[in-house]
Amino acid sequence: MLAPDLQSARIHAYSAEADVVSRRGSLVLKVLPELKKRVPGRIEVPQGSLDVRNFFYDSTLEKWMEIPRRNEVDYVMIPEGSPLVAPLQRLPGLTTVDTPSDRYVLLAVDRGKLPE
Repeated sequence: MLAPDLQSARIHAYSAEADVVSRRGSLVLKVLPELKKRVPGRIEVPQGSLDVRNFFYDSTLEKWMEIPRRNEVDYVMIPEGSPLVAPLQRLPGLTTVDTPSDRYVLLAVDRGKLPE
């Protein structure tokens, strides 16, 4: 599952077997410059944290397709009202899943059908 930090932190409350790309990675990224000053060269940022940030906050079409492939993502959860909803819903390989929530949009990912 690929979701922003807030949603990914909650997923395990509903399914202990769900695997998320990153949980609370933005907390590390927010203080990363300060950490690098304190211990230069010793901080390794988890790729999942970078992937979540890049996918939801700093993306291009190429990144949108690369990140689900690299992380073997089956679902993407996006907050309702996010500017990502409409463009992602139009992409081949992403299908909207009917959910009872009005807080998020859930997209099923068919990695084989994602654009190159």
